[in-house]
Amino acid sequence: MELANFFSDAARRRPINPRPIDFTLTCREVVLPGGAPNPGGQMVATRATGAFIFQCGDAQEEGRAAARAHLTALCAKQDPPLVPLEMEIGIEYTYQMVYRVVFQWDPSARKAGKRLFQNVEEVRSLMVFSEADRVFAAYLDYVKEEHPAAIDAATFREAGPAGARVAGGATG
Repeated sequence: MELANFFSDAARRRPINPRPIDFTLTCREVVLPGGAPNPGGQMVATRATGAFIFQCGDAQEEGRAAARAHLTALCAKQDPPLVPLEMEIGIEYTYQMVYRVVFQWDPSARKAGKRLFQNVEEVRSLMVFSEADRVFAAYLDYVKEEHPAAIDAATFREAGPAGARVAGGATG
């Protein structure tokens, strides 16, 4: 079968739907996003709602590349220059992916709009890492629940040991 055969009736199947997500944003700027004053620049927090939009592998690869590029450039500015650690790349990747998967949400129309954050710097400045990590984990759960079935061990139950290895390699 050719690739096109698999998509012949895809438009008539159940679509992959956006999913709302609530999260906390923090800011200590004197002027808050949107222009509201914050006299004294005290740390303030607010609840926000966005929507997850499913992203394919390209967005993940872009996120990984952007995380490495950002940290490499940042570390090169240090004296002496540093090399980013894998843990640091993982943290930056989380911010990169939150930027890529969270969109504006219109609850009355139950519809997603444009990306919620203008850039990844905005995500880093408004969301503490533990919250970004929680949001990204929720996105991964959304993908597991919303995305069409993927290859898993059950698919190859009767295929024997070779099939089990293929399935484990495809999902693990």
